[in-house]
Amino acid sequence: MSRTIRWATLILAVPLAIGQAAQDDKKADDKKPAVHNPLETIASYHDGTKVRMVFVQEFLEIETKYGKLKVPTADVRRIDFGFRLSPEIQQKLDEALANLTKDNFQLRENAAKDLVTMGRLSYPALLKLSKGQDLDTTRRIEDMIKAIRTKIPADQLKSRTEDLVHTHTFTIAGRIDGATVKAKTEHFGEVALKIVDLRNLQSTAVVGEVKVSVDAMTYGGNNVQWMDTGFTVQPDVQLSVTASGEVDLYGVQSPGSGALSGPDGNRNYGRGNGAQYLPGQLIGRIGEDGGEIIVIGRKFEKVPTIEGKLYLRIAPLPGSGGSTGSYAVNISSGAN
Repeated sequence: MSRTIRWATLILAVPLAIGQAAQDDKKADDKKPAVHNPLETIASYHDGTKVRMVFVQEFLEIETKYGKLKVPTADVRRIDFGFRLSPEIQQKLDEALANLTKDNFQLRENAAKDLVTMGRLSYPALLKLSKGQDLDTTRRIEDMIKAIRTKIPADQLKSRTEDLVHTHTFTIAGRIDGATVKAKTEHFGEVALKIVDLRNLQSTAVVGEVKVSVDAMTYGGNNVQWMDTGFTVQPDVQLSVTASGEVDLYGVQSPGSGALSGPDGNRNYGRGNGAQYLPGQLIGRIGEDGGEIIVIGRKFEKVPTIEGKLYLRIAPLPGSGGSTGSYAVNISSGAN
């Protein structure tokens, strides 16, 4: 009888022991650090160099007007770095600015040359200094500013000091703590990238998707009206656009005429009257004004080099009076 009791006790103890072991394992797992799954990122330098990297550090600490935030680097989609100067450049800048107002002519001339040579590094300080000076100094500073603007692209002449850290849910404006970000590259292994040298970091992960309908009557006429898709194209991240649907090129003037077109355009009508695009062809433009016009058609994939909103319209058939119908367009960006 006692043997039976011992076996029964043993049978009951086994699942209890297994359950306890499972709980112990779970507690041990809870104590383990979370797995860091960094996204591949493209680091863009001010000199135009680009490097593919992944973050080694798990968090970025960002000082904001509302306090310090600790942001997981796995959530970061883009960073636009604010204006920074290294201590050495700051000292050189301060000396040149001081010499700019000295009585010695040669000192002033040398300072002006140095400041123009410094380009984007001296630009914010010159803008600030141009206010409240005597007329002669103000004119010389304005000449330096113009000289810098002729040799440096406008998008690199920024005076914003805050970093903009874009995550998949919102954007944080603040100042990233530290002078470097720790990363790993294919060719150089683990490195510390100097923030002062960086223009931006852009994740190659999917950053967005938008679906729109392009109405031919509104955006397919001869009045050249562009549709704002609300989608911001990111540089160095593949842009993908697909379109479907059908429009009637004579829809306003002669509905049901049979002059139909898909997003690739109607080749039967060609490019008459000097038209640059096929009638009914879906075309796009990156940026509000003056951006290069690109042919979208049914499918478009490209890695752009510029940033800006994507605008769409439908090429009209000259002299038709206007088109009717619409194209359903899906816009996304992701790893290239």
